[in-house]
Parts: sequence; C-alpha cells; structure tokens
Amino acid sequence: AGDYDYFRATVALNAPIVQDMAAVRVAYARRERDGFTTNLTDGSKLNGADTEAARVSLRVDPTKNLRFDLILNHQTDENDGTSFKSQTFAPTGGTTSPFTPAALNTFGGFEGGRPIGLERRVESGTLIGTLDVSEQVSLTSTTGYRYFESFETFDPDGFQYPVTIFGEDAKGLQWSQELRLNFEAGSRVTGFVGGSWFYEDGRQ
Repeated sequence: AGDYDYFRATVALNAPIVQDMAAVRVAYARRERDGFTTNLTDGSKLNGADTEAARVSLRVDPTKNLRFDLILNHQTDENDGTSFKSQTFAPTGGTTSPFTPAALNTFGGFEGGRPIGLERRVESGTLIGTLDVSEQVSLTSTTGYRYFESFETFDPDGFQYPVTIFGEDAKGLQWSQELRLNFEAGSRVTGFVGGSWFYEDGRQ
C-alpha cells in the first residue's frame, strides 16, 4: 500500500492434480493508484493506474521422458491519461514544471466521448513440450499465441488550447512455433539445432 491510494497485491496457488503426473498453478495480481497530477482543464486526475492480471499454468508428465507445460495469461489496463506538459507554454494557473498540474484539452470528448487515458487487453498462451530422447539428446517444441487490443487518447502538445489530440487504436495477433533439438557432447560441449515459424497480423 502507498500514497494516492496505491494498492498492489499478488496471490498464487499451487496444487497437484495427479500425484507425480500433473499439477496446476493459478496466480492473480492487482495494481491500483489514483492519479497524482491534476488536469486544470476539467479537474480530472492524470497518471493513475489500474491493472489486473491472471495466469494459469498446467504441468503434465504423462511418461518419464515426456512433459508438457501450458501457460495462459490475461491482463487488462485502464489507466488515466498521461500528463503531457509543454516546456515552453505554461498552462493557465500552472507552470512548465513536469511536477505541477497540467492543462490538457479533450475537445469536449474524442472518439465517441472517450476520456484521456488508456484501455488495453492482452492475452497469451504458451505450450512447451519436451521429449528426452536419451540422456544426451532432447527435443523441445514451443508454441506461442498472443493477442492484444488497445485504445489510448492523449493530448501531446501539453497545453489546453484545441490544437492537437490523438487517438491511437491498435490490435495485434501473433502465432509462433519452434522445434529445437538439444544435445550434450560430454560435460563441456552443449548445443542445439532447430527451426522456427512466426506469424503476425497487426494494425495501428
């Protein structure tokens, strides 16, 4: 806990599913803080944070030489706007110092009335499979997935006059696959050989 109602907490639970064969881990995190910079234009607060995240991990060992790890992540952010400040023009009733109140213009509501700030969602998944071919050789497969979407409204000129305001709308989808053959040639030489594939579809 801290000033400006700062709050951060994490919790995790590990539990066996099948003795010596499968287990699960669930983790959750929360972080909040009120904005600590006043927007002189409308009295709102800037630089606040609101983040929530969760992760589920599953470990399965179907045989002595084969194991799988599945990891799923989810995170959302709803942060207050960033307090951009002009170093040349002081806002009415303020100064050019980055530590004093800002004066940002929202043009009376932008992009359907969105306030200044960030809204973001991120999801990802990873599947790792490892096969021990021998004591010296193992084969690893790593499959990855990631998706995000975000929208941020901000006034980057740093003063209250209706000159510029931006809305950044971004989305992205990623897939990846890697196969890797790991080997040990004695106690002093190790190495790997493999290949990977990556796909991304994004827009901004």
